[in-house]
Amino acid sequence: MAEIVSEKKDASLIEKKAELEVSKAENAAEIKIEKKMDKIETKIEKKMDKIETKIEKKIGDVEKKVKTKKWMSRINNETKKVLTDEEKSSLLEDAKISLWIDSYNDIFSDFDPRGYSKREISADFLSEAKRFARERLGGKVELVILTPKNIVDKSVETVIRKRLVQHFSQQYGFLLEKKNKIIKQGVAFILLGIFFMIGTTFVLFNYSVKDFFIYFLAVIGEPAGWFLFWEGLNLIIFDSKGRKPDLEFNKKMSKINITFKSYD
Repeated sequence: MAEIVSEKKDASLIEKKAELEVSKAENAAEIKIEKKMDKIETKIEKKMDKIETKIEKKIGDVEKKVKTKKWMSRINNETKKVLTDEEKSSLLEDAKISLWIDSYNDIFSDFDPRGYSKREISADFLSEAKRFARERLGGKVELVILTPKNIVDKSVETVIRKRLVQHFSQQYGFLLEKKNKIIKQGVAFILLGIFFMIGTTFVLFNYSVKDFFIYFLAVIGEPAGWFLFWEGLNLIIFDSKGRKPDLEFNKKMSKINITFKSYD
């Protein structure tokens, strides 16, 4: 009888020890989860601070541009009142982009052996054209290519003219498509982030937070929702806007009037 009582006591002690071990494991798991959440919250706060700084800087840049635009508009309006016909004609000449070349090959890449109708445009030529085009504040511009008189070939110039317009039109279409894809991706990220946030809120509202699996879902879902939401805004606001200068340049150049002039 005494042996049975002793065995019961031993079994009771073993059960209590097992319960203590389980309790310790649960406490350790909760401590790890809390530390993980603290790290994630810290990262999210840093990310939000960076985004807020970018937004404030962007707002400041926009305000400066608006003030500059108003100032330039006022000057232009006052200038138009006092300009003579000769001065107006001189200003129109400034709308031209003039580039000097020694041969037609200067317009194209040295590494592309194909004919002028398919050949890639030279990076140096594009760089100079872009620099001149951005100095022109607006309106229709004209590209004037100055060539030596001894190399003039009207048929070649016609082919080059078509190739340049084709290049700028293709680049404009490509950049516009890429910008639209970035905006669509940003919208998808925002919607997915909202879905994660709603899902996490629903789970926490309807289920006990003490449940380990539910707690784990909350740890994953909440920061994932915020990350996707802010990354989507970053794509739409900053990434797509960063492609605007190249987009405007190629759009302007795709409609440009190209003429060739010879010099001695």
